Amino acid sequence: MLILGAILVGAAVARHTGAATPSPFVAVDLGTLGGDFSFAYDVNARGQVVGDSFTTGNVADHAFSWTPTGGMIDLGTLGGSSFAVAVSACGQIVGHSYTTPQEEHAHAFSWTPAGGMIDLGTLGGSSIAVALSGRGHIVGYGNPAGNFTDHALSWTPAGGMIDLGGRDSSTLAVAVNTLGQVVGYSTGSAADHAFAWTPAGGMIDLGTLGGNFSYAYAVNARGDIVGDSTTVAGDHPSPVHAVLWRASATPRRGARADDEVEAGPRVEREAREGDEGGHCHRRGEGRDAEREDD
Repeated sequence: MLILGAILVGAAVARHTGAATPSPFVAVDLGTLGGDFSFAYDVNARGQVVGDSFTTGNVADHAFSWTPTGGMIDLGTLGGSSFAVAVSACGQIVGHSYTTPQEEHAHAFSWTPAGGMIDLGTLGGSSIAVALSGRGHIVGYGNPAGNFTDHALSWTPAGGMIDLGGRDSSTLAVAVNTLGQVVGYSTGSAADHAFAWTPAGGMIDLGTLGGNFSYAYAVNARGDIVGDSTTVAGDHPSPVHAVLWRASATPRRGARADDEVEAGPRVEREAREGDEGGHCHRRGEGRDAEREDD
């Protein structure tokens, strides 16, 4: 009781005097690849961090992977600068790299410890990978040859890269779940709308909360989608509300409460990744993840 009383009194004094409360976080400097700048964009459940860093002399910008045991390593490039933006529980990394030092065309890439950096190709022009599921399903956007309009894209080991199409103008895929459901948003001349895409149903417009604009940013294993939407139609400023598009259909497999959540840019990942082998390309990688998480 004396110890508990001292803690409570100390907390009360800190609040009353304005004393700073100790932070529960410790900042870790991940370093660089030799240059002055580095940037981190994603981290998985194992503590693996990905991003990009300038190299020695700040002459180039390369994708990196950092782990507590191995530190920061250079993932290489496809010929020009490279940027890693997402990492799965199994350590698969995606991003994009320019193919020449002149940086005219970007290509989406996938990187694994076993295979290194692999060029995923394009829709004819450039391609950008922004998110992936634990099953190696990668999504992003790119443009067809001679067309400057972005199209949502999907890449799978079995099917390669496909164009998901678009509702009006540019379309961007930003998240995918383990069922292969892709979400994102399309931009039009008068409105932007969130969308969901599945292999069976194609792209569907998720609509809005009454305004002209909506955006989808993340989808869980049950098919529930989150984002935001304006609530009043017209060109004037409209309130923006968070929105949940709740799945009405039952997923192809039973979703558990601890299933991973696949999130794209602007969304904090809430996943407990690597909780079952099916979330990894190879069953062995899933078992490794389980052993590390135990």
